[in-house]
Amino acid sequence: MSCPTMQAQKESITRRPSDRSLLLVGAQLILLAGLLATGPWWPANPLARGLVAAGVALGLWALITMRWRHLRATPEPAAGARLLTGGPYRWVRHPMYSATLLVVAGWLAGCATWPRGLMALGLLVVLVVKLRYEERLLVQHFPDYPAYAARTRRLVPWLW
Repeated sequence: MSCPTMQAQKESITRRPSDRSLLLVGAQLILLAGLLATGPWWPANPLARGLVAAGVALGLWALITMRWRHLRATPEPAAGARLLTGGPYRWVRHPMYSATLLVVAGWLAGCATWPRGLMALGLLVVLVVKLRYEERLLVQHFPDYPAYAARTRRLVPWLW
């Protein structure tokens, strides 16, 4: 039995999502659905609305920068993907995760209950586990990723 080449390893990364990826995405979607089911998606509180709007705007900016063909819910890089370092990716490595957390913060500010708080905390944990896993895959896929990671924060500009 021969060892797979580096190219074959890269291709396997982009082919089929791993079971771990599917589990993380499933947990993420369940928690988001739970948050949506237990409160308004567009809160009445102006501060909460601002957080939701900021999250949606950041998410749209990231989508425009990334282009639809590279959008994936799972952490594995898309076939033919390129390392994005412009737009919101200049400020944070995971702007879609940041956008999701901003929206969730707005939902909580608009309707804070213990169950919603626990779901939001669970979502934060899932997203952090997912982004750490994704970063391991990105290091394998993009030789320039470590340098990019050294100069760009993960989720919050200038903090983390």
